[in-house]
Amino acid sequence: MESYYMKSNNLKTRVALNYEREKQRFAKLYFTVNDGYCKSDLYTLDVEIVDVPEPPVLTHEEMFIEVYEGEINTPSNVFVLDEDLDKDFTFSELGGTDDEFDIDPVTGNIIGSVTLKKNTKYKDFTVKMEVTDKHGLSSSKYTAKVRVYDANTNRPYFNHQTQPLRLSALDCTPPGAQLG
Repeated sequence: MESYYMKSNNLKTRVALNYEREKQRFAKLYFTVNDGYCKSDLYTLDVEIVDVPEPPVLTHEEMFIEVYEGEINTPSNVFVLDEDLDKDFTFSELGGTDDEFDIDPVTGNIIGSVTLKKNTKYKDFTVKMEVTDKHGLSSSKYTAKVRVYDANTNRPYFNHQTQPLRLSALDCTPPGAQLG
């Protein structure tokens, strides 16, 4: 009776019931009725709690992620909380996501391929997603601001013809001495 009490003809709960494990969803209550003069026989009442699935909850609703251009497969850094025991989630892309990116439906990773224009230091993109559990319940929306930096894949070059530089030092040349 630690979770229940009687009020008039109604059985009330003392705490909010949230039973995810099936073994905890059933209770058998034993009671007798006493009017002050006579005591009844022992009665039992079987109580079954029907669990209602809760939607998943995201720990962050907005993140800032920095990556370099090229093939991108980066964690979205979203953490999903769900009171239900089944942790089977599907991540999906929402409208408003830039075309360069997709969402991996299993891991939630942000994937895509971005090549920046020459002399572009970085470019910002928006990725929006939500998480759905196996009951079809959806989470709040998640937005990631993704900043893609130039990976500087161009090799350096000289813009004029150069001659080789020949310098020599002796065994007794002191460290830091100017050579030429």
